[in-house]
Amino acid sequence: MSSLRDWRVYCSLLFLGLFVLTIRLYLPGLEGIFLVDDAVNLAPLNNNGGVTDANNFLAFVFGNHSGMLGRPVSMLSFLIDDQYFPGSVRSYRYTNLMIHCLCGIALFALTRRLALHAADKGEQFASELALVVTALWLLAPLHVSTTLYIVQRMTQLSTLFCLVGLYFYIVGRMQIVTGKSAGRIWVVVGLYFFGLLATLSKENGILILFFALVLEMTIVYSRNERVSRFVIGVIALPVMLGLSYLLFRWSSFTNSSYRDFTVIERLLTESRIVWDYIGKLVFPFGAKMGLVHDDIIISTSLLSPFQTVFSVLAHLFAIAAALFYRKRWPWFFFAVFGFYSGHLLESTFIPLELYFEHRNYMPSVFVFIGLAMFFWGVERQAKALKCTVIFLILMSMFVTSQRASIWGNPVAQANIWAMEHPVSIRAQTGLVVAHLSQKKYVEAENILQKTRALWPRAVHLDFLLLNEVCRGNMVLNMAPDEFVDKIAAGKYNGFLPSTFKSTYELYANRECSIIGDDLMASIFDQMYVIESMPRTYLSSVSMLEFDFYGSAGNLDSTIAALDKTLSYKKTGFVLYLKSAIFNSAGLSDLALEAIDRAIHIERSKVFFLRNKLGQYELFRESILGSIGHEIVEESN
Repeated sequence: MSSLRDWRVYCSLLFLGLFVLTIRLYLPGLEGIFLVDDAVNLAPLNNNGGVTDANNFLAFVFGNHSGMLGRPVSMLSFLIDDQYFPGSVRSYRYTNLMIHCLCGIALFALTRRLALHAADKGEQFASELALVVTALWLLAPLHVSTTLYIVQRMTQLSTLFCLVGLYFYIVGRMQIVTGKSAGRIWVVVGLYFFGLLATLSKENGILILFFALVLEMTIVYSRNERVSRFVIGVIALPVMLGLSYLLFRWSSFTNSSYRDFTVIERLLTESRIVWDYIGKLVFPFGAKMGLVHDDIIISTSLLSPFQTVFSVLAHLFAIAAALFYRKRWPWFFFAVFGFYSGHLLESTFIPLELYFEHRNYMPSVFVFIGLAMFFWGVERQAKALKCTVIFLILMSMFVTSQRASIWGNPVAQANIWAMEHPVSIRAQTGLVVAHLSQKKYVEAENILQKTRALWPRAVHLDFLLLNEVCRGNMVLNMAPDEFVDKIAAGKYNGFLPSTFKSTYELYANRECSIIGDDLMASIFDQMYVIESMPRTYLSSVSMLEFDFYGSAGNLDSTIAALDKTLSYKKTGFVLYLKSAIFNSAGLSDLALEAIDRAIHIERSKVFFLRNKLGQYELFRESILGSIGHEIVEESN
C-alpha cells in the first residue's frame, strides 16, 4: 500500500511537471501577429463599436460564417480575450495554450480510464500509460500551429469537448457492464451533450460518435465481450440521420468550383498528405511545419505523381490488417480506425484546402495511445521500448521549443517558411509583407517582382505593388490600362481581400494620386470576372463598390452595387441600406418595399438573432410617417 501511495505522489509530480514544461516551451511563441483567418473571424468584434451590449454580443457569437453552424461556442470564447479588434495577440495565444493544457488533462483522464477498463493491467500501468500519452500529445511539434494559430481555438475546443465526452462514455460503459442503470445517463451526456458542444465549437465535433464506436469495438476485442446494444443504438441514430443529410446535400458539399482540384483529385492527394501527417507525428524530426502548404502537388491520377498509388495501397493495407488482426492486436485497430475517423470530414470529399496540421489535433490521440500501448504495454524488451518512447518525448520537446520560438518571431517565421517552401505563393507573399513591416522596401520589391513573374495571374500581388507605389515605397512598372487588364485575367488568392481593401482605403482617403475615380471604377468592373472568386468575397467587393458610388452620389450605380450584394448574399442589412437610399431620393414606395423585405428576412431568424428588427421596424414607421406628411401637404 505504501509503494502504491508513493507511486501516486511520484506520478502527480510528473504530471504537474509536464504541464509546467509545456507552458515553458510555448511561452516564446505567445508574441507575434494575427495570421491568415484570424482577422476574418475576429474583425467582427468591431462591428457597431465593439461587443459592448447584448445585441452586439449576440451578433458576434452567432454571426460567424466559418462553418455551417456558425461555431458559437468558439466565438463566445474569443470574448475572454477582448471586446474589440485588434487586441493582444499574446492574450489570445495564452488562452489557446491554457485550452491545450486542459485538453492534456482530459486526455490523461480518458487514457487512464480506458486502460483500467480495457487493458486490465492495474492502476500503476494505467497511470504510467496515461502520462506517456499525455506527454507525447502535449509536446507534439505538429500541434504548435494549432495552439498558436489563434483561430484554431475552434479545433482545440472541439477536441476538448470530444475528450471529455469520451471520458463520460467510458465511465458510463463501465457502469453498464456492472449493471448500473446510471451508466446510460453518463453515455448519453457524454456523446450527446458534450458532442453538441464539440460540434458547436467546430463541425467535425460530430465525429465523437465515430470515436466512441472505435472505442467500443476496441474494448470488445480486448476484453472478448459482447457489444453494448445501448451504446450502439446511441451512436447509430444520429449517424444515420447525418448520413441521410449528407446524401441529400451531396452536391453542395462536393462543389469545388473555386478550387484547383476535383473531388477525385482531392481524395488521391489526401492519400499522400495523410501519410505525411503520420510521419510527422511518429517521427517529429522533420522541417516544413506551419501554415504554409499551398505548394502541395495535386495527384491527378494514381500514377501522377507515382507515389500516389503506393499511398493508396498502404492505406488499404493498414485498414485490412487492422480488421484482420483486430482481436489479436486490438490497439492497432484502435490507432488505425481512430486516426482515419478523425479525418473523415476534413481530409476526404469536402473541398477544403488540402493540407492543415490542425486536422491531426484529435486524430493524433489515437496514434499516441496505440503507440504507447505497444511501447509501454509489451513486457518483452520493455526497457528498450520504453527508452524509445522517452527518446521520442525528448525529441518532441526540442523540436516544439524551436517551432514555438519561430511563431513568436514573425519575421523569422516568414523567412523560414519562404525558405522551406520556395514555390509557395503564400510563403513568398508573407515574406514580402514581413520585409514591408521592417521597412525593407528594396528587399520586399525584389521578392515581389520575382513572385509576380512566377505567378502572373495572382492579382493580389499587383494590388500589393500598387499599394506600395501609393505609399511611395515602390515604382509601378505598368500603365493603368495594363493593370486593369491584368485584373480581368487574374485568379483569386486568399491574400486578395486584404490587399484590395487596402487599395480601396488608399483611394477613399485620398492617399494615392495614381488612383483616380475612373481607374477605381474600371477596377471594380473587372473584379467580378477574376477566376475562382468565392461568393462571400464577391459580396464584400460589391459592398465596397456601393461605398464608392454612394460617395460619388451616383444613385443608379449605388443601387446596382447593392443588388449585386444581394445576388451573392441575401441579408436584411443590405435591403435596409437600399431602403434608406430610396427614401433619401424621395422614392418612398421603393423604400417601403425594400424595408419590408428586410423585416421579413430578420423575422425569419431565430428570435435571439433578430437584433436589428427593432431598427428596421422603426425605420419603416418613419417612411410611413413621411408618406403621410406628403399626403397632408398635397391635400393642403
